[in-house]
Amino acid sequence: MIIFVLLSCKQEQTIDLSQFKLPDDLEISLLAREPLFEAPVDIDFDEDGRIWLCEMRSYMPNIEGTEEQTPNGKITILEDQNKDGKYEKAVTFMDSLVLPRALHLAYGGLLYAVPPNLWYVEINGNKPGKRTLVDSTYALKGNVEHQPNSLLMNIDNWVYSTSSNARYRLIDGKWLKEYTYPRGQWGLTKDQFGRLVYNNNSTLLAGDLVIPNALFNNPFLKLEDAYSEVLTSDQKVYPIQATAVNRGYQDGVLDENEYLINTTSACGPLIYQGNSLPEKYNGNAFVCLPEINAIKCLTFESDGLNRNALPLEEQKEFLITDDEGFRPVTLANGPEGIYVLDFHRGIIQHKAYMTAYLREKILNRSLDKVTGMGRIFKISGIDSPERMRNFDFENNAVSYLQSANVWLRDKSQQYIIAKQRKDLKYDLIEVLEKERNEVHKIHALYALEGLGLISEKLLIKNLDENYPQLSNHLLYLLTHQDNIDKTVLKTKIEALYKASDQIIDVGLAANIAYLTSFEKAEKENILKTILQRSQFSGIHSEAILSNPENEYSSLNGNEIFDKKRLAVEAAKKNNKKVSYYNGNIKLEDRRTIGMELYQTYCGSCHGNDGEGKKIQAPPLLNSEFVSGPDERLILIALHGMKGPISVNEVDYEFPSVMPGIASNKDLSNTDIKDILHFVRNAFASAPYSIKDEDIEKLRDYPSPDGNMYTASKLDSMIQFFGDE
Repeated sequence: MIIFVLLSCKQEQTIDLSQFKLPDDLEISLLAREPLFEAPVDIDFDEDGRIWLCEMRSYMPNIEGTEEQTPNGKITILEDQNKDGKYEKAVTFMDSLVLPRALHLAYGGLLYAVPPNLWYVEINGNKPGKRTLVDSTYALKGNVEHQPNSLLMNIDNWVYSTSSNARYRLIDGKWLKEYTYPRGQWGLTKDQFGRLVYNNNSTLLAGDLVIPNALFNNPFLKLEDAYSEVLTSDQKVYPIQATAVNRGYQDGVLDENEYLINTTSACGPLIYQGNSLPEKYNGNAFVCLPEINAIKCLTFESDGLNRNALPLEEQKEFLITDDEGFRPVTLANGPEGIYVLDFHRGIIQHKAYMTAYLREKILNRSLDKVTGMGRIFKISGIDSPERMRNFDFENNAVSYLQSANVWLRDKSQQYIIAKQRKDLKYDLIEVLEKERNEVHKIHALYALEGLGLISEKLLIKNLDENYPQLSNHLLYLLTHQDNIDKTVLKTKIEALYKASDQIIDVGLAANIAYLTSFEKAEKENILKTILQRSQFSGIHSEAILSNPENEYSSLNGNEIFDKKRLAVEAAKKNNKKVSYYNGNIKLEDRRTIGMELYQTYCGSCHGNDGEGKKIQAPPLLNSEFVSGPDERLILIALHGMKGPISVNEVDYEFPSVMPGIASNKDLSNTDIKDILHFVRNAFASAPYSIKDEDIEKLRDYPSPDGNMYTASKLDSMIQFFGDE
């Protein structure tokens, strides 16, 4: 159901902003908070500067994670009515959504994701209009933490997502879907050249070294060096208080003061590009660390192709607070500064992964009581310029493409394409050909591309060794032209080749066979030289192998290249394509499957919380029967058990017995293993050591006397297996 609701709230700022520790040259301000909204997970701004918010309200509302499928999610519009920078008014654009997870304003409408679907809806004022199903397999069944998310319109006019191998685009009223390299876990950003950057919970920052899909032409090549490159040499974090994390009982997770050592929930990365913070922050990466209530800032060292991200300050986080409810999950560039979405929830670990250890920590700290909240903060410079409050895209679209603010550049590019402003053709060509800033050139290039106004002549003319990133974009776009004048292009390619630039060499290696009139021997010599002067780097090797038309028979002799080449040849011979070239990746989340099976077959008696039920079944939480020998746990699951039973020195006697599931034809050995591994993860601290073959073997060992197993019979069977 979609309804239109207006909520207006005069907010009293009761949050003590001094609790946030951040650099002296910056300030943090509260823009909006509950009750205007709650549990925000994604944000976008429209051309009027209004905030569009995705609210995932039903995520882990309690320690058991029950009622997670409640249709109470929302998409909300926040308005700053008096133009003071605070948002006082909330308009419900959509409601009754189940776990909505992403939104993005594009093509004059709104893309949004509600599993399993990706939708596009037209916007009529503040109300939804015609709705189009873009992809019915966008976020297939799986854990909330691992489904695709974070819709991002990149500089190349394609919309990408984290945890997905699909990208999307609207052309002539039709939605296109192509496959791409899968990236990250939660959150997606891009650098100024359109290279995607992301992370996962245990890696602060990773990213692509080349533009998306530039090396995505050989389905038999597994890309390992060009994409998902770890950019942080260590993953250390610096909390200011003891940390409640899922596996804090394991060695090396917490120090002697119970402070977290390495990140366990890095997410929501952002590369800041703007002028509302001091210049030293421009181009830096910012990473959410909700487990320690902090945000990290990383600076880049780069040789042009490779990048290394280093902490802005040693042994200190960029922003941190001792408020355990502060849960930054998403960061965004916007009209000014860095915008921080604070999910503000005590529990941020999904029930499918929560351990008994973390459960106890959460309850002891009453974090399960921190619900129904959410905040939006803004970080800006103390002396930042006055905010631009009125945007005139109709008259200033081209000049906005040259702004220092990436939000304004992106929004203007998307506006030009959505409105099909072909009248701006020559203004855009002028920026492409005469502007000296490489980033501005690339924006103008893709504005023209989105309007369908690029040509072979225009692309070739602007190839320039002084603009390596732009040249790679041009080379990639040239491969999509039908009638290339290869003779004219050859002169340009020769100039690029002589530049001996590592970035350009990647583009040449990947595309030269498509684009030029070089003879076979000439092409081989160029590729050989590129490979040698890159010192046989993995990324240049992949660039060469990414083009099925490349001749590389004379390039063998190097271990890195040969290993990749032989793997490609073997995969091609066996017609074994890399998985992400075919269909949406279905990340098989066995722990979530185990949780769902447990709730179906076991939870009704033992409780979804594992605490048992008074007259039905004993507790599994912290039970020695769960954490003990594999064989005992498997035998109970397969063949059942009857009392009396003692768990943690407490005696239990039940009138009923626990039936075994060995005869249930709907449950495979893998299903049973998943149930038992979930039980061990959720209710004990025990290893994931059970194997399918163990379950198959123990199917042949029902209780020796033909009756149900008892505790004493199980002990004798364990002794029996120990004597084998």
